[in-house]
Amino acid sequence: MDLRKVPLSPSKVSRGQKRDQLIEILKDCPKGEKTLVFLEMRKHVDFLATFLCQSEVRTPKINHFLLL
Repeated sequence: MDLRKVPLSPSKVSRGQKRDQLIEILKDCPKGEKTLVFLEMRKHVDFLATFLCQSEVRTPKINHFLLL
C-alpha cells in the first residue's frame, strides 16, 4: 500500500460525543478495512478498548495505539 494515498479524516467533536462519533465512524467502515486511532495519553487505550469491545467493535491493541 502506498502510504501517500492513505486517507486521513480528522474530526472535531465535543468532548462528550467523541466515543459516539468513533463508534459511528467504525461501524460505517467497509468490512476488512483497518482504522488507526491515536490517543493523547497511553492510559486511555485500555479504557477505549474496553468500551469498543462492549460496543461489539474488535480492538486489537498495538503498543499505545489501537488498530481497528
